Amino acid sequence: MTVHRHHLTPRHTPVVIAIIVIGLAALWLATPVRAGSSLAPSAPETATDLDVIGDDEIDAFVGTGSLILPGRIGSPARQAAASCPGCSWRAVLTCDRTTATACRGAARTCAYDSQWLTIYVTAPGGVEQWLGSACFGPGGPASRASVEQAVTQELSRRVPPLSPAMSPSAGALVYLPVRFTCGQSDAELTWDWTLAGMAVSVASDPRWQWRFEPGVDLVTPQAGSLNAGGGVEHAFVQAGQYEVQVSSVWQGRYWADGLGPLTVQTPLRQVAQISLDVGQARAVLVR
Repeated sequence: MTVHRHHLTPRHTPVVIAIIVIGLAALWLATPVRAGSSLAPSAPETATDLDVIGDDEIDAFVGTGSLILPGRIGSPARQAAASCPGCSWRAVLTCDRTTATACRGAARTCAYDSQWLTIYVTAPGGVEQWLGSACFGPGGPASRASVEQAVTQELSRRVPPLSPAMSPSAGALVYLPVRFTCGQSDAELTWDWTLAGMAVSVASDPRWQWRFEPGVDLVTPQAGSLNAGGGVEHAFVQAGQYEVQVSSVWQGRYWADGLGPLTVQTPLRQVAQISLDVGQARAVLVR
């Protein structure tokens, strides 16, 4: 049998190379590329929240300290977040509302200037915990410190200043009781308002501390009265001039979207004083 051998000449070489290159290209195009390989980006993770469609997670807000979260997030999670001053937290933007179909479910109920955020909290020495998702305003989650600062500022606006008075207003005598009033009401102060997108109810109970003279104090929930039985009286046993000081403490409590009561950690304090002269009683002989 005769075997024919074909020898490639230099003029055939470019044609053969071109055929090999075309064949390799066709083979590469026919081979599926695996997601996550170096040739293609990873496929987006499936969102765990069924109300949200989103591929990317962006830490929109991060911080430390306790948080006051809205009512859509579960009560146990809200209570834990409100009482964790050493916690670190992050609010993740899980629904980008740049298009009409970017969000669905509850995420679509957010106001135009709001955003759908998922909250994660890490306690000192612990692991990160998912707390839930809700609509938040442009400022993001409300810290407990910022909420209580706002409550205290509003409380200071609503509480009238101390205005102490006494009876008799002049001519007090030793051993005779002097009645005092702080000039405020001892009724509980309450109001409702909206704070950080949450329905907030506030209540505050006052108490007063009187210092009539060095070492003589009275702490009472009564505002006092210039009439008999007002509850704030003092009889001086020595004549002289006295500076009577009264200080008030308004301790606030609040509920945010039903969570509470939470105690405002820094109460509102006021101080005022009033001066009086106490004279020596004299016996008068009457014939």
